[in-house]
Amino acid sequence: MSDTFKERLKQLTDTQRQTLAGKLALQSEEQLIAHVIAPETDTETLHKHLVERLPRFMAPAQIVAVDSFPKTANGKVDRQALTHSLSTPTTVIEPGFVEASNRLEIGMAAVWAEALGIDEVAVTDNFFELGGNSLVMVKLIGKIHETFAIKLPMTAIGAAPTVKQPLRQIEDEGHEVSWPFLVPIREESDKPPFFIIHGLGGGIFVYYRLKPYLPPDRPLYAIQAPLEPYDNLEEMAGAYLKAIREVQPEGPYHLGGYCLGAVVAFEIAQQLKAVGSTTDFLALIESSPPRLPLGNPTVIANLIKQRAQHFIASRREEKTTFVRNRCTNLTKRLHSAVTPKGDSDKGFATEVDDNLDLSGYPAAYREIVRIHFRALRDYQPQVYAGKATVFRGDDNHWTRQHPTLGWSEWIKGDLHTVAIAGTHHNTLHEPQVADLGRHLSTTLDDCVKEA
Repeated sequence: MSDTFKERLKQLTDTQRQTLAGKLALQSEEQLIAHVIAPETDTETLHKHLVERLPRFMAPAQIVAVDSFPKTANGKVDRQALTHSLSTPTTVIEPGFVEASNRLEIGMAAVWAEALGIDEVAVTDNFFELGGNSLVMVKLIGKIHETFAIKLPMTAIGAAPTVKQPLRQIEDEGHEVSWPFLVPIREESDKPPFFIIHGLGGGIFVYYRLKPYLPPDRPLYAIQAPLEPYDNLEEMAGAYLKAIREVQPEGPYHLGGYCLGAVVAFEIAQQLKAVGSTTDFLALIESSPPRLPLGNPTVIANLIKQRAQHFIASRREEKTTFVRNRCTNLTKRLHSAVTPKGDSDKGFATEVDDNLDLSGYPAAYREIVRIHFRALRDYQPQVYAGKATVFRGDDNHWTRQHPTLGWSEWIKGDLHTVAIAGTHHNTLHEPQVADLGRHLSTTLDDCVKEA
């Protein structure tokens, strides 16, 4: 325990001082936990007292009151046994999730969520109240540098511990926020990299989950959408290809993508082939080319059944949001049916919302998805004479009618399919991502050996 922490404990009231002894334990998630021998102590008041007097990164994320400290055979505190006494955190996050208002805030919030190991972060959430400490702060500073090409000191997060505050500080100090296409996830190697392109919405942080399951000696770069996303898929692919060539000027190339990213990777491979370069590995992950016909009623019925099961399993507030958004979309459709044509964007927004469940996502993110959806809808694929591998979920109802998810219509070279665990929505989440990573690793190695 630090001397500073001990001194602050000594400043408690007499009653607290008589009953209190502090010990610190480090959770597996790298959270600072304080255990105190004080069964009757108000741990929330104690936590507030410490937060007000300690640097935020030194304050424990949780305080647990115990009757006594368990001991090992040699008389030392048994820290492993202490972890079994952990309760719910005493810190309370303020209600009211404040969503990101622009692409930059969405990206910064995603960086925070990845570093903190949680699903989402509001732009007003406090880093320390979410469980952040000095160890997580180092990780966060590194990810901010990777993503935005900005070097922030550790004090920046301590002084401005929300998503909004560092961005405001960067702007006030006149720094330009860089938003490079390429984000290095692993760079250490002389081997040709694997480039993986973002899906709808432009984010790439789900690809960090692939890192442990891909070859450790294979560089991995993710390609994220720019702040002003492209609404033309050919232009998008051309811009990303230019960034790829800055890292790897000559082929053969190894490309991949999930959802929209697979279609963009396909177009990049087309553009490379047009200038005489080769793509030895093209991974199309849970993706179909545009204009794939819906097919027979059985497939459609299975999709409806899957959506219904997801709805039933949702929390009450998620169901409320879903129904409200569907009613809003229906109102828009009725309005557009009786309104003179001409505002194509409004009709298109309704079309996107009918195809994708965007309920619960920030408005800024929904707008990016609509732009990407428009680019995908308008894309005119051409037949590709190269080779590719389709990675399809084993719980994907489309595979019953389209074993290649429709890619056999456009790829006339060697086309392979690999069944992976999960569905379109969870294949990049644990534990399914481990299966995807292993199959990607094996297939990539096989392609390199054949080349």
